[in-house]
Amino acid sequence: MTASLPRGWLALVTRAVLPRQLCKAISFRASDERKPYRRPNGRGCPRLHTSGINSKCRSSLADSKLGGKDFVRAKAIPKSYGNAMELRHLRYFVAVAEEGVLTSAAEKRLHVAQPSLSRQLRDLEREVGTPLFIRSARGMELTPAGKAFLEPARIALKEAGEAVAAARRAAKPGKHRFSVAFLAGQEVDWLPHVTQALQKDLYGIDFQMLSMFSPDVGDAIQSGEVDLGFCRIEPRPDVTYEVIAQEPIVAILPSDHPLAEEDEIDPKGFELHPFIGYSDTPHVLREIVANYFRDCGISVTPEHLLDNAATGLTLVASTRSVTLLPRYVEPLLPWSVVCRPLKGKAPVIDLAVGYRKDNPSPVLKRFLGDIERLIASGPAGRRLYSQPR
Repeated sequence: MTASLPRGWLALVTRAVLPRQLCKAISFRASDERKPYRRPNGRGCPRLHTSGINSKCRSSLADSKLGGKDFVRAKAIPKSYGNAMELRHLRYFVAVAEEGVLTSAAEKRLHVAQPSLSRQLRDLEREVGTPLFIRSARGMELTPAGKAFLEPARIALKEAGEAVAAARRAAKPGKHRFSVAFLAGQEVDWLPHVTQALQKDLYGIDFQMLSMFSPDVGDAIQSGEVDLGFCRIEPRPDVTYEVIAQEPIVAILPSDHPLAEEDEIDPKGFELHPFIGYSDTPHVLREIVANYFRDCGISVTPEHLLDNAATGLTLVASTRSVTLLPRYVEPLLPWSVVCRPLKGKAPVIDLAVGYRKDNPSPVLKRFLGDIERLIASGPAGRRLYSQPR
């Protein structure tokens, strides 16, 4: 037998038993005791809501003896609920860290409203558990924790991008990827030959072309990142090289330099002028030039070091020094820099094609089958190199 209770009895009992703060936090009607309430997301839940009640009041509510039919026992809501870290948080963090100014990052790079960006950064700091930025009138500066967080965040974004690219490639399994890497500047001479040799395959493959330093090309071939590389002979495990040309070494100097008046440069003249040497990156060129100076019986102390041809040309123009570089840089010379051949027997440097023999790519096999024609054709530019011995 069930006795009917007058309307409003539950509210009266609640006010008599529970603290005043809890009574203010609870809003329900006696007629809604068993009636489910539907939020906009479509999920049903009791009319009684405790999400805005502090932990002390929630505990009092859960331990109440008014009966299980009137109240719902619930665990405490975790602090991280709704603030899980997402890729957009990392993207926002990296953009602000690199720009240093919140407004610039919001408008120029992220195209979001500044208040929204600030809120996302606060959510990220709350998730990480420590401040990542020092906010000041000068802008946003990274805390020690932020500096430690920056590089892993970049790596995570990069790997996420690679994952997306891999998924898209997998979605088109019928198209074979073929990558070719060039020592920076060599693509001008050799890319036309590559596209001509692969003209029957170009429309059926995903062709990619990269420009790198020579040691990086060797590493990319070894790791399988690229199928074919045009570079110096960079010894790497499992990488095979075939020399396709020998480039002469020439003198690079300012156009109004005293040595520029000569048709051929005597290497002994380098002892009288500032010389630009070589870092560890162009180590093959550095060794060839060192042997050349030793054979000529001269000693040159470099005042600057270059990493690549572009750096060398800039140093020549800005410091009025001289250096030696392969002749393939000739089309890259600015108006203020000239090249001159060396007197006597000039040194040469090998240009090779590198690949892995265990690479199963049918496109690579067809290219290597036509490599003799590539060697006979030489560079596509008007410069003439020596044929490999």
